[in-house]
Amino acid sequence: MGSPVLYPKVIKYNGNVDNNTGKTAYQYAIYKAGNFVPHTFMSSGNYGSLDNAWDQGNLVKETAFKKAGNTYLPVSEKNYVYDRFNFKQEYGVALRRYCTGDVNCGRTETANGMMYYTFYEYQIQTGVNKLISEETIYYDQFDTSKTLRNSKAYAYDNTVHFYPAETNSTDSKGQAVKEQVKYPFDLAGSDLVLNRMVANNILAVPVESYRYVNTNLVYTEKNTFQSWNGLNNLIRPLKKEVFYGAEASPVRIDYRAYDSVGNVNEQAKANDASEVYLWGYNNQYPVAKVTGSRYDTVAALVNRNLLQRPPGDQELRTELDKIRTALSGKALVATYTYKPLVGMTSETDATGKTIYYEYDAFGRLKLIRDKDLKIIKSFDYRFNEQAQ
Repeated sequence: MGSPVLYPKVIKYNGNVDNNTGKTAYQYAIYKAGNFVPHTFMSSGNYGSLDNAWDQGNLVKETAFKKAGNTYLPVSEKNYVYDRFNFKQEYGVALRRYCTGDVNCGRTETANGMMYYTFYEYQIQTGVNKLISEETIYYDQFDTSKTLRNSKAYAYDNTVHFYPAETNSTDSKGQAVKEQVKYPFDLAGSDLVLNRMVANNILAVPVESYRYVNTNLVYTEKNTFQSWNGLNNLIRPLKKEVFYGAEASPVRIDYRAYDSVGNVNEQAKANDASEVYLWGYNNQYPVAKVTGSRYDTVAALVNRNLLQRPPGDQELRTELDKIRTALSGKALVATYTYKPLVGMTSETDATGKTIYYEYDAFGRLKLIRDKDLKIIKSFDYRFNEQAQ
């Protein structure tokens, strides 16, 4: 295997090099490896570069330009700063046979009953690079010497998982904004479900979120989880509570049912109509959304096996129409069909009108047709010739 190819700068044109409306320049942090294992210790005969991939390739600058005549004017610029965490330096040893006139290096025999070796000690650096701050600069399009700057800083409380615990920024009004997030490992304690989430490596899901503006609490979100369908490892939200400011009564969403793979089947805001979802194509895609009914009622109206393995789009639409007919005047029903791994092929709204989507051989959206199969939008893809 050859050495990796790293590019410290990449430019993407809106068009091609000679004919474009602008470009975006990306700059990456690429450091030359300082430690090499000499070629005499490598079986390939090449120098062995130690893998410092964890410390390479971070995006440090992104600048967008618009083209004005023969020059490019900056539109915006983003700068990123990273820091090393859990940095360690370890040492390894490479061995090879030491060849002298007494030893045939191509064979395994010994000289005077002994095998001779030499060694090379090399340094291994390990750690993790995490984003600690970013700055966005917006340029005045009439005078690029005038700018507007926004900044954001990140803090990490847990140096094992490294999920952002706190973000500090300034909004467009110049107010200080602080956002805090608590994860399962922060709040587990005696909570059996959160402990189970940690044990199953469900770590990145926010449990509690807080937003402060100038030290005033303006937003709180709390999520409660539980195991579903008698499966300890199928852990999904039971409810979400959102508080605005110091309000005592939250806006609440209750989750009432999930399928065997964790797709939500029913949810509802407090004192509001339920939303029911049916899933098909081996539980990969939602094929029906019903507002104003219950999951058990909706699921009983269709052949679930046909939803999971539909023989064709029309057959699936016909099956889903049973919901629309049975709940006419009682609920709002929207249904969908798909081409797996490509995209949605039809969408029927609550009034029964269907829009159709067609794709080209590369899986790109080609046509959108209305209920009468008349084309209402088409897409044409062309590749610009590369500059010679």
